[in-house]
Amino acid sequence: MATTRERLIPRSPRRKDVAATSTLTADLSTAEIFTAGLRAMLHEHPEEARDNLAAIATPEALAAGEPLAIDALAYLSSVRWSLGDVDGAMDAADEALELGPARFAPNQKAGEMAMRLGDLERAADLFLTGLRASEPGTADSKAAEISLRETRLRASRGIRHGASAPRLTGWLSRIVPRRRGDQASGSVTAG
Repeated sequence: MATTRERLIPRSPRRKDVAATSTLTADLSTAEIFTAGLRAMLHEHPEEARDNLAAIATPEALAAGEPLAIDALAYLSSVRWSLGDVDGAMDAADEALELGPARFAPNQKAGEMAMRLGDLERAADLFLTGLRASEPGTADSKAAEISLRETRLRASRGIRHGASAPRLTGWLSRIVPRRRGDQASGSVTAG
């Protein structure tokens, strides 16, 4: 007979016969439920991940400021996004960021949302905060570092809005008269 933990955490990403987690979570610790939620996210079972993470991110736990509940709410925002609930995802990410502004998970997930929505400056700031919140050398710091690098690369390849006068070269420079002191070609003409 499988233990409650084995029934909650599927071994195969294709397994669909996993029982509802709400009946199984009673005898598991919060950390085990959190791990089960992350594992369900990894194996692309968003409904199961939503149930596990929502079981941790209760209003009571969030009001008490429990760190694991804040992190669960941050990851729940990604699950809601993958389920198509964009407004719910944004609300969860904003609430997690408000409750844990110096924590890795809220900054990382809010940064991912900002990047998906095209706000690269905000995403870079959030990833940098997440990087500073994580311990050096951990998987969290590596994830924040990669996300920050990718965001900065996208921002550098984006469209820059700026204006400058075109340089007159070739045959066009002979047609258009220059003003005195114009340094376009490196010489000054008398006019």
